[in-house]
Amino acid sequence: GFTDIAVKNYDNKEKAMDSLEKAQQSCSVLISLVNNILDMNRIESGKIQLDKTPCNLRALVEEIGNIVQDQAKTRGLTFNIEFQTFTNRNVICDKLRLNQILLNLIGNALKFTPAGGFIQVSLIQTKSDSNFGSYEFHVKDNGVGMSKEFAKHAFESFSREQDPAIKDREGNGLGLSVSKNLVELMGGHIEAESKEGAGSIFRVYLSFN
Repeated sequence: GFTDIAVKNYDNKEKAMDSLEKAQQSCSVLISLVNNILDMNRIESGKIQLDKTPCNLRALVEEIGNIVQDQAKTRGLTFNIEFQTFTNRNVICDKLRLNQILLNLIGNALKFTPAGGFIQVSLIQTKSDSNFGSYEFHVKDNGVGMSKEFAKHAFESFSREQDPAIKDREGNGLGLSVSKNLVELMGGHIEAESKEGAGSIFRVYLSFN
């Protein structure tokens, strides 16, 4: 529909560009939906296998920051990254899946944090020995938060908060579910802490060789 409007108004640059931008946004939502559904099918059928390769965790988080920074700025948000008690950067893990988990969590924060708010990503190393290190990834925002009732179901497939104030936010209710399944596939766990109207913090706990 938006592309039809753009074609019919090719001589009206402002209207055509507005329609094309909306079409682009719609395509992004559909691509995300398809990819998440495919991932859920692979997870449920046991067909996802982790591709463990050397990875620099600090570099991975900084790369994600570079991707997200412009989106945050466009939405009028402050985006920060911090590294705490961080000594071992190089690990063996599935870089692509870890990247997907963090982008899902940050994407959620972008969607549900109004202009003027902030998003902070923290990487914390909590333990290390000669064989492995334990890490926490935190994604914190001061957005709309979640009700106590919804928070109990936040990681369920197709789960969406039934709040009129956010009904127009894009999303398919699969990102958190996919993230939870991937975290558990990696042998870790994920938890959420949230207060309605005051924001949320998602914590991912993982150990790597």
